[in-house]
Amino acid sequence: MAKKVEVRNYNFNKDYYKEILQNMFINAIIQHEGLEPYQTPFRITSPEMRKWKTIHGFEIDWEKNKKGRKNFIYLKRQEDLIPAIKQQFINYMLTPEKYKLPKNVTIEDAIKKFDQTGAENKLKFLESKGISRNWYLSDIF
Repeated sequence: MAKKVEVRNYNFNKDYYKEILQNMFINAIIQHEGLEPYQTPFRITSPEMRKWKTIHGFEIDWEKNKKGRKNFIYLKRQEDLIPAIKQQFINYMLTPEKYKLPKNVTIEDAIKKFDQTGAENKLKFLESKGISRNWYLSDIF
């Protein structure tokens, strides 16, 4: 007589996997940037930016900026770094026209906007971590 096999119903939790991919993606960005404590990968590109108090709703610390890399934004709280970077990519996805990006933004499109001097190296690094340049941001955010 054949043994009865129990079949389990595993629910695919898309949000759970998106969160894992987001963490992989953001951590790879941070790792590739080689950031100092509190430093964001956001460059100061205009004198007006030096008047900002926040970026993506997170407090900027201009005192830390004076001691570190002067053309980058530093945050008051280290724990705000990941959410701030995440918000930048979400902004690319939600309002691509604002950033002159295509409607369906790929990882490659976003990285070329995000890192205008070292995009290709960052894309290769992301690919070495299992993140395809051809994925859409909407696949992970």
